[in-house]
Amino acid sequence: MAEANEISESMKSAHIEDKNINILLLGTTGVGKSTFINSIANYLSFENFEVAKEEKLNVLIPCTFKIRDKDQKEQTVKVGGEDKNETQTVGDSATQDVKTYVFPIKEGKHMIRLIDTPGMGDTRGIQQDNSNSESILSYIGKLKQLHAICYLLKSNETRCTVFFEYCLTQIFSRLDKSATDNLVFIFTNTR
Repeated sequence: MAEANEISESMKSAHIEDKNINILLLGTTGVGKSTFINSIANYLSFENFEVAKEEKLNVLIPCTFKIRDKDQKEQTVKVGGEDKNETQTVGDSATQDVKTYVFPIKEGKHMIRLIDTPGMGDTRGIQQDNSNSESILSYIGKLKQLHAICYLLKSNETRCTVFFEYCLTQIFSRLDKSATDNLVFIFTNTR
Protein backbone atom coordinates (compact mmCIF):
# COMPACT_ATOMS: atom_id res chain seq x y z
CA MET A 1 0.00 0.00 0.00
CA ALA A 2 1.35 3.42 -0.94
CA GLU A 3 2.36 5.91 1.72
CA ALA A 4 -0.10 8.72 2.50
CA ASN A 5 2.26 11.38 1.12
CA GLU A 6 2.60 9.47 -2.16
CA ILE A 7 -1.17 9.19 -2.43
CA SER A 8 -1.62 12.88 -1.63
CA GLU A 9 0.98 13.86 -4.25
CA SER A 10 -0.56 11.61 -6.90
CA MET A 11 -3.96 13.12 -6.14
CA LYS A 12 -2.57 16.64 -6.57
CA SER A 13 -1.19 15.78 -9.99
CA ALA A 14 -4.29 13.88 -11.15
CA HIS A 15 -5.65 15.23 -14.41
CA ILE A 16 -9.00 16.84 -13.66
CA GLU A 17 -11.68 16.53 -16.31
CA ASP A 18 -15.29 17.65 -16.48
CA LYS A 19 -16.26 14.40 -14.81
CA ASN A 20 -15.53 15.80 -11.36
CA ILE A 21 -17.86 15.57 -8.44
CA ASN A 22 -17.15 18.65 -6.31
CA ILE A 23 -18.18 18.35 -2.66
CA LEU A 24 -17.70 21.19 -0.18
CA LEU A 25 -17.32 20.22 3.49
CA LEU A 26 -18.44 22.77 6.07
CA GLY A 27 -18.81 22.64 9.84
CA THR A 28 -17.60 24.07 13.09
CA THR A 29 -14.03 23.78 14.29
CA GLY A 30 -13.30 20.27 15.56
CA VAL A 31 -16.39 18.61 14.11
CA GLY A 32 -14.33 16.07 12.15
CA LYS A 33 -14.12 17.28 8.55
CA SER A 34 -10.49 16.17 8.20
CA THR A 35 -11.18 12.84 9.92
CA PHE A 36 -14.09 12.35 7.51
CA ILE A 37 -11.75 12.89 4.54
CA ASN A 38 -9.27 10.38 5.97
CA SER A 39 -12.06 7.84 6.39
CA ILE A 40 -13.19 8.32 2.77
CA ALA A 41 -9.59 7.85 1.60
CA ASN A 42 -9.41 4.54 3.46
CA TYR A 43 -12.87 3.43 2.36
CA LEU A 44 -11.84 3.93 -1.27
CA SER A 45 -8.41 2.31 -0.75
CA PHE A 46 -9.34 -1.01 0.82
CA GLU A 47 -11.58 -3.79 -0.42
CA ASN A 48 -13.08 -4.39 3.02
CA PHE A 49 -12.55 -3.75 6.72
CA GLU A 50 -10.51 -6.92 7.25
CA VAL A 51 -7.99 -5.82 4.61
CA ALA A 52 -7.88 -2.31 6.08
CA LYS A 53 -7.05 -3.72 9.55
CA GLU A 54 -4.05 -5.56 8.10
CA GLU A 55 -2.67 -2.64 6.09
CA LYS A 56 -1.25 0.74 7.04
CA LEU A 57 -3.97 3.38 7.09
CA ASN A 58 -3.88 6.24 4.63
CA VAL A 59 -3.64 9.48 6.59
CA LEU A 60 -3.93 12.41 4.22
CA ILE A 61 -4.57 14.91 7.00
CA PRO A 62 -3.09 14.68 10.50
CA CYS A 63 -5.91 14.32 13.01
CA THR A 64 -6.51 13.96 16.70
CA PHE A 65 -9.69 12.37 17.99
CA LYS A 66 -11.03 10.52 21.02
CA ILE A 67 -12.42 7.02 21.24
CA ARG A 68 -13.47 4.76 24.09
CA ASP A 69 -11.61 1.53 24.70
CA LYS A 70 -13.24 -1.77 25.69
CA ASP A 71 -13.34 -0.56 29.32
CA GLN A 72 -15.12 2.64 28.23
CA LYS A 73 -12.09 4.79 29.09
CA GLU A 74 -11.58 7.71 26.74
CA GLN A 75 -8.38 7.49 24.71
CA THR A 76 -6.85 10.20 22.51
CA VAL A 77 -5.67 9.01 19.10
CA LYS A 78 -3.26 11.03 16.96
CA VAL A 79 -2.62 10.00 13.36
CA GLY A 80 -0.45 11.49 10.63
CA GLY A 81 2.64 13.62 10.53
CA GLU A 82 3.32 17.30 9.98
CA ASP A 83 1.27 19.37 7.52
CA LYS A 84 1.66 23.11 7.07
CA ASN A 85 -2.11 23.44 6.51
CA GLU A 86 -2.91 21.76 9.83
CA THR A 87 -2.04 22.69 13.38
CA GLN A 88 -2.21 20.09 16.12
CA THR A 89 -1.91 22.57 18.97
CA VAL A 90 -4.54 21.83 21.61
CA GLY A 91 -7.20 24.54 21.59
CA ASP A 92 -6.36 25.84 18.11
CA SER A 93 -8.41 25.37 14.97
CA ALA A 94 -6.70 22.62 12.96
CA THR A 95 -7.34 23.27 9.24
CA GLN A 96 -5.87 26.64 8.31
CA ASP A 97 -6.96 27.10 4.69
CA VAL A 98 -9.17 25.60 1.99
CA LYS A 99 -7.58 22.48 0.51
CA THR A 100 -8.83 19.91 -1.98
CA TYR A 101 -8.39 16.15 -1.91
CA VAL A 102 -9.08 14.36 -5.19
CA PHE A 103 -10.05 10.68 -5.31
CA PRO A 104 -10.22 8.77 -8.59
CA ILE A 105 -13.24 6.49 -8.89
CA LYS A 106 -14.63 4.20 -11.59
CA GLU A 107 -11.13 3.19 -12.69
CA GLY A 108 -10.04 6.82 -12.86
CA LYS A 109 -12.79 7.88 -15.25
CA HIS A 110 -14.33 10.15 -12.63
CA MET A 111 -12.94 12.15 -9.73
CA ILE A 112 -14.42 13.03 -6.38
CA ARG A 113 -13.05 16.32 -5.16
CA LEU A 114 -13.56 16.80 -1.40
CA ILE A 115 -12.98 20.40 -0.40
CA ASP A 116 -11.75 20.67 3.19
CA THR A 117 -12.36 24.02 4.85
CA PRO A 118 -11.33 25.76 8.06
CA GLY A 119 -13.98 25.25 10.70
CA MET A 120 -16.49 27.93 11.57
CA GLY A 121 -16.01 29.17 15.10
CA ASP A 122 -12.28 29.57 14.58
CA THR A 123 -10.44 29.98 17.86
CA ARG A 124 -8.86 33.19 16.50
CA GLY A 125 -12.22 34.97 16.48
CA ILE A 126 -14.95 36.33 14.24
CA GLN A 127 -12.55 38.21 11.94
CA GLN A 128 -10.86 34.90 11.14
CA ASP A 129 -14.26 33.31 10.49
CA ASN A 130 -15.04 36.12 8.04
CA SER A 131 -11.65 35.66 6.35
CA ASN A 132 -12.21 31.88 6.17
CA SER A 133 -15.65 32.42 4.62
CA GLU A 134 -14.14 34.70 1.97
CA SER A 135 -11.50 32.07 1.18
CA ILE A 136 -14.16 29.38 0.83
CA LEU A 137 -16.35 31.54 -1.41
CA SER A 138 -13.37 32.55 -3.54
CA TYR A 139 -12.35 28.91 -3.94
CA ILE A 140 -15.76 27.55 -4.91
CA GLY A 141 -16.29 30.52 -7.23
CA LYS A 142 -13.59 29.04 -9.45
CA LEU A 143 -15.40 25.71 -9.86
CA LYS A 144 -17.59 24.94 -12.86
CA GLN A 145 -20.12 23.26 -10.61
CA LEU A 146 -20.60 22.46 -6.95
CA HIS A 147 -22.44 19.15 -6.66
CA ALA A 148 -22.93 18.98 -2.91
CA ILE A 149 -22.44 21.02 0.22
CA CYS A 150 -22.02 18.79 3.24
CA TYR A 151 -22.49 20.37 6.64
CA LEU A 152 -20.94 18.17 9.31
CA LEU A 153 -22.45 18.15 12.80
CA LYS A 154 -21.56 16.22 15.92
CA SER A 155 -24.25 13.65 16.59
CA ASN A 156 -24.95 15.04 20.05
CA GLU A 157 -25.86 18.52 18.74
CA THR A 158 -29.59 18.52 19.28
CA ARG A 159 -30.54 22.15 18.72
CA CYS A 160 -30.20 24.67 15.93
CA THR A 161 -28.08 27.29 17.67
CA VAL A 162 -27.49 30.92 16.77
CA PHE A 163 -23.94 29.96 15.88
CA PHE A 164 -25.13 27.15 13.59
CA GLU A 165 -27.38 29.62 11.77
CA TYR A 166 -24.54 32.12 11.53
CA CYS A 167 -22.25 29.51 9.96
CA LEU A 168 -24.77 28.60 7.29
CA THR A 169 -25.74 32.21 6.63
CA GLN A 170 -22.08 33.22 6.15
CA ILE A 171 -21.85 30.96 3.10
CA PHE A 172 -25.40 30.59 1.79
CA SER A 173 -26.21 34.31 1.80
CA ARG A 174 -23.62 34.68 -0.97
CA LEU A 175 -24.64 31.69 -3.08
CA ASP A 176 -27.54 31.17 -5.45
CA LYS A 177 -30.65 29.85 -3.68
CA SER A 178 -30.39 26.63 -5.68
CA ALA A 179 -27.27 25.75 -3.65
CA THR A 180 -29.54 24.70 -0.79
CA ASP A 181 -30.92 21.93 -3.03
CA ASN A 182 -27.53 20.24 -2.69
CA LEU A 183 -27.15 20.64 1.09
CA VAL A 184 -26.53 17.40 2.97
CA PHE A 185 -26.07 17.00 6.72
CA ILE A 186 -23.49 14.48 7.92
CA PHE A 187 -23.29 13.42 11.55
CA THR A 188 -19.86 12.75 13.05
CA ASN A 189 -18.67 11.35 16.37
CA THR A 190 -21.23 8.55 16.24
CA ARG A 191 -20.98 5.12 17.75
